[in-house]
Amino acid sequence: NVELITPEDEPRWSKPAELGLYRIIMEMINNTIKHTQASSIRIQINQSLDHIVVTYADNGNGLPENHSKGLGLQNIDARINALGGSFEIVKESLIGFTARIIIPLKS
Repeated sequence: NVELITPEDEPRWSKPAELGLYRIIMEMINNTIKHTQASSIRIQINQSLDHIVVTYADNGNGLPENHSKGLGLQNIDARINALGGSFEIVKESLIGFTARIIIPLKS
């Protein structure tokens, strides 16, 4: 079960931002399917005047205490950095995973 929540007005972003976010979210979904026992994924996309915020959450196994960044998280980090954004794991516990991605909007 994947729930996607987007702004009502469905804003358009630059092609690099749209493609980058698509690939980032697909990599996160792939990681969830590959590494957790999640039955639910929730992706919420919000936009302010100067940035896009994506909150990604699943109800899977969570991250182990001593996790290291595998290739999937390294790819996600690289894509976010290429867009000038930031990535933080908001909830790090044994149940579920929540992360926030912030991408600046270029004027």
